[in-house]
Order: sequence, then structure tokens, then C-alpha cells
Amino acid sequence: MRHAALLLLLAPLAPAEADAAAPEKRFGGATHYTLDLAESAAGRLGVTVETDCPGAACTLHMPAWSATYQIRDFSRFVQGLEARDGDGEPLPVTRTAPNDWRVKAPNADRIRVTYQVRADRPSPFGAYADANQVTLNLAQALIYREAPEDPSCTLGFTSVPEGFRQALALDEAGGRYAAPTYERLVDTPVHLSRFEERRFEVAGKPVRVVAFGRTRRFNVDLLASTAERLFGAAWRLMGPPPFERYTLVYVFADENGGGMEYRDGALIFGPADCGSCGMASLTAHEIFHLWNVKRIRPASMEPIDFSRENPSPSLWFAEGVTSAYSRYLQRMSGLTTSDQLLEEFSELVGEYMTRPARLTQSAEEAGVEAWLERYPDYSRADRSVSYYMRGELIGHLLDFTLRARTENRRSLDDLLRLLDERYGQTGLPYEDTDALEQAAAEIAGGSMREEFQELVQTPAAIDWDRYLGYAGLRMERLTIDRVDAGMTLAGPPGKGVLVAAVRPGGAAEAAGFRPGDRLLRIDRKRAVSGPSDAARRIERGAGRDVEVKIERAGIEMVLNIAPPVVSSTSYRVVRDSGAEEAARLVRRGWLERWTAPGSRPN
Repeated sequence: MRHAALLLLLAPLAPAEADAAAPEKRFGGATHYTLDLAESAAGRLGVTVETDCPGAACTLHMPAWSATYQIRDFSRFVQGLEARDGDGEPLPVTRTAPNDWRVKAPNADRIRVTYQVRADRPSPFGAYADANQVTLNLAQALIYREAPEDPSCTLGFTSVPEGFRQALALDEAGGRYAAPTYERLVDTPVHLSRFEERRFEVAGKPVRVVAFGRTRRFNVDLLASTAERLFGAAWRLMGPPPFERYTLVYVFADENGGGMEYRDGALIFGPADCGSCGMASLTAHEIFHLWNVKRIRPASMEPIDFSRENPSPSLWFAEGVTSAYSRYLQRMSGLTTSDQLLEEFSELVGEYMTRPARLTQSAEEAGVEAWLERYPDYSRADRSVSYYMRGELIGHLLDFTLRARTENRRSLDDLLRLLDERYGQTGLPYEDTDALEQAAAEIAGGSMREEFQELVQTPAAIDWDRYLGYAGLRMERLTIDRVDAGMTLAGPPGKGVLVAAVRPGGAAEAAGFRPGDRLLRIDRKRAVSGPSDAARRIERGAGRDVEVKIERAGIEMVLNIAPPVVSSTSYRVVRDSGAEEAARLVRRGWLERWTAPGSRPN
């Protein structure tokens, strides 16, 4: 269903009101943001920006992207932008580009800009407000001024609904939050509601766990205890946490799930009914981002430019290897077992082998092309392999390789610690693949050129016998019967579950599905848990009609699909009972997450 455009604009200030609200002539050079929540129940936020405007004019920008590697043009949520000088007099404003405004202020030191933002995108990557909560990606709400040097910023809230508390990961003083730059200001979770919370410490540093859900079907004690175990594992792995305090926010609703990392916090969306779930996988992923991405950063991501794509060939490492460590932290904290880790790895390999694009798109290319993910057809199995999937797989294979090359004395853990020491703790970015390869070679005690060329820089077929053999594993190929719906599903952030591609002659085409269709319900239950879950629910209907409610061009309709059972090749990774002792030692080290010379093999 399409969202109706808002028609309510901010009314110009009357002269008396303008005089009363006029900013100071000089306010320390900082930019001050104030969010008015008076109409938050209706999904609208009022924004006031007080900033310098040196010279005769200044340019204001709205970010084109943030949180996801997709151009989303946040200016489409902005209406009624006006500017006044220090005396409250109106200033001319010209729209110069889709995300830019030019303010003429020949006699002004400071200007006050007001506008309204529509906040109706409920996800960890958007801005959302209703009568029960305000949850924000600040880059979707706040403009910034073009300047040679990024000015310091403050943020405050007015007309906060009664009983709402605030959860942000910024310094607070005098009722306002402060940050040294705009980039740092928007690098925080923002949540206001009547939430529940728990607190604990990691290495003497406080962690705040905040949880909200309209139905309150969640267990904040379980969430906090799970997070505490994961933080403990991360501390043992990487050393003391690199923050003074951390804010972890959970929102439970029947909306788009997922998580978003920030420098000193995270925002995670989960299902509305989550009374027995600890959200361990997403939590572990966002915790490890404290090091990998937020501190250990590739040069291709620096400096951040909110006005255009920021392509990076290192997303396989930034995101995919972080996914591997999500599994490792769960294993280290005792939340999963060795058998579970092996089974998850086997499923990852099996899914990877179903994508023909593994032979045409390299890991580096997948990162650079991430900006195409907003187009559903890019997710076709013959077009792309997610940098998350490929990067996680590479992470495991590099761990096997480093352990095998050092008789299980060194591992991928040592590589991450070296990168943190060299880059994370110094604030310097690493030079993408070259720096990663060099650091890996230092851990391995010899060149890693062949591995990085094969796994990272080319779409070469993976030598499974070699890499799995390092860890005493082998691949089984089985002919199985599987359900084939004849379509590929995708989950672009904030867009729900979409049909990315429909195979000619398949069941989906016969049922009337088209690329771009958005799935709303499957057998009358909401499709809110992502494309993989939606595909499984459709496939469980083999041999009968599955009722799927979709939205197409703003029109809702019901289609019935009867997915057939077909024969195909399946791949599974298992322990090799004939593996040599050295490989069994590597396998045990990988599964149990340790390195120790001379240990008894599994």
C-alpha cells in the first residue's frame, strides 16, 4: 500500500514569534538541532536547525544514504523547509538539487532553519514515530551544512510525550546531547518510548539494554543475560571494549527485522512475539561491529560522503567476516555447540553452491555492487552473491588456512587482533585487500597471495577438497528432492519481501507472480521474517495450493501457487573420519575456538 503524501507544512513564524525564537548572533559555531515531537503520534517530526552561515550564502544537504549501502534520498521525507536570520527575518531558500538547498544570508552570522520530516519507515534503518515510540536513523531526519570543517553539534527534544524516556549513545549535558561532528551525531541509536531496561558492566564499562514492544511479549532479562555473555566472549577475544558506555536497543514489532550498528550502540528489530528469544545472532553481529567496521575500517569507506555512493571492495570482510564472528561469539559464550557451528557452516556452503553467480562475481565485486541491491532483480541467483554470504564463507576458509599453516597456533582471531592494534586503536584506515592480505601473511608466516586471489579477487571455483581438508572436513554431494517455487525472493532494507526474479515456465509464473511484487501474507500469516523464511513457508506447501497475498503497484491481490517437487544436487559438509591428526586438531580448534600447540585432536 502506498503512503499518502503529507500536505501539512510548517507555518511561517509570525513576527512576534520570530523575535522570541531568534537565535543568538553567534552561538559558538556549533550546529544545534532540536526535534519537536508534538506530532510524533501522527508520524511527523518538526526539526529546527541553528547553524552558522558565513559569507553571502550557504548550502544545506540532506543525506542521500545512511545505514544501508543504498541511495535512498532522504530529502523525499522533508517538507516546508524555511530559513530565518538572527533577527527572525525570512531568508530566500532555493532548491538546487534533489538533496540540496541554498540559503541566501548576506547579513547573517547565524540562521535558523525549520522543516518537517515524515517518520513512517519502521525498521532499524529508517525513521519511525507513532503514539508509542520514536525510533530514528538521525541521518534521515537531520540536514547538515556544507563547510570546510565539520562543526560540532548538539541535539535536543521538545514536546516529548509523557512517560517517554530516551536511549541514545551520546554524551549528555544540560538536557542536550553533544557530538564533535555531524557524522558522529548521527552515529547513534535513537529511541524514545516507555521502554524497559537492564544494565550490566563489561570490563568496568556500563552497557544499557533497552527493550520496547507494544504487546510487551519479550523478556528483557533474557536479552540482557544473552548480551552480557556475548560481550564477555568479545572481551576475551579482542580485549577491553573500545567504548566508555554502550546502548543496545531492541524494538519488537511485526515490521522489517534486522540490526544496525553504531559507534557505541546498536538498534535491533525483532518479531512482535519474542518472549523466549534472546536475539543472540543479531546481537553478536552488532557487538563485533564495535571492532570490525566501527574501528577497523577500510580506506574505501573513508571519509564518509553522504551525498553519493561510497563503494567498497572490502564489504566481504567488513560485513561477511563479522557474520562469521557472530557465530564464533555465540560458540565462545556457550550459546551454541560445536555441532551447531558445523551445521550452520554446512548450510552456508550449501546455499552458496546454489548460486550460479559464484562463478561470475568476485567477493570484491559483490562489495562494490552492493549499491545495486535496491533493485530486486539484482538478487537473482545468476546475478549476484551477497557479500555477507561470500564474506562469511571466506572468513571460515581463512581460519582453516591460518590454523593449518601454523599447526593451529594462530587463527583468524589473531588476524583481527592484529588489525585492531594496527588500525582500530590508531584510527587509521586499512588499505582494503592489500592490507588484509599483508596482515594475513604475517599471521600465516608466508605469502597469502594465492588464497586472496582465489577467494577474494576473482570468481574462481573454490577448491573445496583443499580448504575443507585443512580442517578435517569433506563435502558430500547428494541428489535430493526439493520444492521449486520458480522464483527468487529478496529483502531490500525497508521494503519487505519482494519477488526478485520469476523463472520462465516455473510455478511462480503460472501463478501470476511478477518481479517487484511485495509479499504481504503467506497462508494468511504475515511475511515479515525475511526472504529465506518466506521461501521456506511457500516450499512447505508442496503438493497443494499456497495462498500468497501480494502488493503490486499499490494494489493488493491474492495468488495461489502450487510448488512442485524436483530432483537436484545438494551439498553438505561433514567430518572426515579419515582426516590426519593435524587436520583433526585444526577442526577441533575451529569448532571450539581455541589455539594451542600439542592439544589432543578431536
